[in-house]
Amino acid sequence: MNINKILNRQKDKIKTVFCFFPIKLFFLHIKGNFLLLSFWFILFLTISSLFGDSLGIPNLFLAPEHNYHVNALSFSFMGLFTGAFIVAFNISSYELNSHKFPFLASLGRPFTKYMLNNFLVPLIYLFTYTYYSYQAQQNFEMLEITQIVINLLFFWLSVFAFIFFSILFFYLNNRKLRRRIKIKKFKETKLHKPINQLLEKEKKWRNRNRPEENIGEYRVDTYLYSVFKVRRARGFEHYSEEVLNKIYEKTLRNASLFAVLILFFILLSNLLTTYIDLSIPAGASVILTFTAILLVFSAIHSFFKSWSFFVFITLIFIINSFSYLFDAYNFNAYGLDYSKQSEACELNLKFNSKDYFDSYGKTIDILENWKAKNSTNTKKPPLIIINASGGGMKLSFWTYLALSRADSALNGKLFENTFLITGSSGGMIGASYLRELYYQKKLGKIEHYYHDSLLRNLSNDLLNPIMFKLATSDWFIHLNKFKYNNKKYYIDRAHVFEKHLNLNTYNLLDKALCSYKEPEQKAIIPMIIISPTILNDGRQLLISPQDIDYLTEEGNNITENIEFRKAYKKFGADSLRFTTALRMSATFPYMSPLTILPGQPQLGIIDAGLRDNLGFGIALQFIHVFRTWLEQNTSEIIIVQLYEQKIIEQTGSFSLFDKFIKPAGSVYKNLFNMQRLNNLRMVGLINKELEQKIRIIPLSFIDKEGKVSLSWRLYKKEREILMDAINDKEFIRNVEKLRLLLN
Repeated sequence: MNINKILNRQKDKIKTVFCFFPIKLFFLHIKGNFLLLSFWFILFLTISSLFGDSLGIPNLFLAPEHNYHVNALSFSFMGLFTGAFIVAFNISSYELNSHKFPFLASLGRPFTKYMLNNFLVPLIYLFTYTYYSYQAQQNFEMLEITQIVINLLFFWLSVFAFIFFSILFFYLNNRKLRRRIKIKKFKETKLHKPINQLLEKEKKWRNRNRPEENIGEYRVDTYLYSVFKVRRARGFEHYSEEVLNKIYEKTLRNASLFAVLILFFILLSNLLTTYIDLSIPAGASVILTFTAILLVFSAIHSFFKSWSFFVFITLIFIINSFSYLFDAYNFNAYGLDYSKQSEACELNLKFNSKDYFDSYGKTIDILENWKAKNSTNTKKPPLIIINASGGGMKLSFWTYLALSRADSALNGKLFENTFLITGSSGGMIGASYLRELYYQKKLGKIEHYYHDSLLRNLSNDLLNPIMFKLATSDWFIHLNKFKYNNKKYYIDRAHVFEKHLNLNTYNLLDKALCSYKEPEQKAIIPMIIISPTILNDGRQLLISPQDIDYLTEEGNNITENIEFRKAYKKFGADSLRFTTALRMSATFPYMSPLTILPGQPQLGIIDAGLRDNLGFGIALQFIHVFRTWLEQNTSEIIIVQLYEQKIIEQTGSFSLFDKFIKPAGSVYKNLFNMQRLNNLRMVGLINKELEQKIRIIPLSFIDKEGKVSLSWRLYKKEREILMDAINDKEFIRNVEKLRLLLN
């Protein structure tokens, strides 16, 4: 008997715990509110580095940057938008679940009490965020402990400040609503009638699904009355349906107004970007997007209930189906004429021998100019081709750093002997910027181009403005336009990417493609061939101010690639903005978006790295085409390659999941390495034709700890890792090899 009493008491204690309102809500979310929890799940995975670690996504949240600084202001922004997300989460949760707990009607300010009791998930997130943020600030930004504490303090204060003012807003708005209702009743108009009918249906739905007694699945015994006070839940059986509905509708009005204000902020931010350079930390932009989605879903649920998820997905598919009708959803190539959208492009698939030999002859003239600049009476010059790998900001930084240091160590001979630069993404940005500075020195406008300040400015954050634009307009619709070359284009994240890239490079790259034609022809600067991938069929779009039809032949009288200037001549190809060409080559997923070219058929342009990350294939094709001239006029052909050297993983046993995931994941992970290995086979074949003239010199780096992320933002620690790699013995040895070959 005593044992039974003890067991019954234990059961009662367990029931008491599970009937505590915060615990009840926590398990209710796990059981039935998967969409709400999915956003938290993504955030938890991200801040704990289980998602997007190699892309540097966790640090966007953990060490937010604003105006190139990680400080109290950047953490305040992060806290404010985290607070907004917590409020939106509670609004959506209240909309989904409040009818299941009618005892809330017996409480003053029911929504405030609901938020207080719905604290478990947000609070666990805040503490988890604090722990990982402390580590990130210490390890990546190398901040002092005092500064870290101040940053996190401002984060917490901002979170609770937003929540406090939201609650105050709801409270004051309730008072105004009560006064307004007492003064006069709203008149029903034709516009109000369908809305009222929907609200009436919703009332009936709530009344049907509301429990009549505080028993069963939704039983609540106790709840948090204040932060440190627990009270027993009062009965609600004596409340009429009319009273319960009024209390619910009052909170729904506040929630709707809050949603409108958030969406208005997004719309206003979109409009103001034409006049003001607005941006918030990238992580805050992601949370703002989550907030907007939650509020939109909440609004849909208030009308469609159990059909809401289906309606939400259907709405997305409908918008997607009609999006092709609106040019505002496209990302344009600046400088091209989109008014001729219906005209055909010159995408000839048949090989044209006349164009081939014309372009061949023009490039021979450039080679002769290069030879005249570099030849001596006693020796043929070595010709250098630079391959700059893709890899976001880290390869942009590394390419500029490694080439400038090597060129300086070789007394300027590296760039003097370079004839061609190929590659993709971030590497091409770094190489293009260094080439432009080299050109500026040739013109006598600067003394030298090895300043660390130039390198530091190049690596300034590109991610925050891109993510802010994505959060405030690109998922919605583009409204504003800007003018370039007397043509108007929508302001989107492609425009923001180029705008901030130009700021980072002192606007030196902000020029038309054709502006490089003459200095390349005179061999004052190396030729650059930018080669983004065509999404439609996987070919390469070869962008150069010169005629390069000789690189489009595959054999059997068909063309392998598309020569941009010939295909888009009628659309103003020569006026293409050079930074747009770089952006198309660096179509990093979701950051710099897919570009749609004008004309028919419409071509989508994506990252060059998908086809040839190093530009190695184009370099070898160039060597093959001009092998006779190169054999007769050069002493060596030196291919300088800049890339991140990956550490070979020692794979142990394979789990069940690994056997399903690893095959596809391995192909993606080793894509660039497989490209390089395939091209190395071709080197052997071409080398036989040139009597072993080709030398490959890697100026690579190894990130042994895997701390340098693939992103458009570099942290202090990541910059230091790359700067230290310059002192690596292997790098110094390879620079010395270059010196011997050039001498």
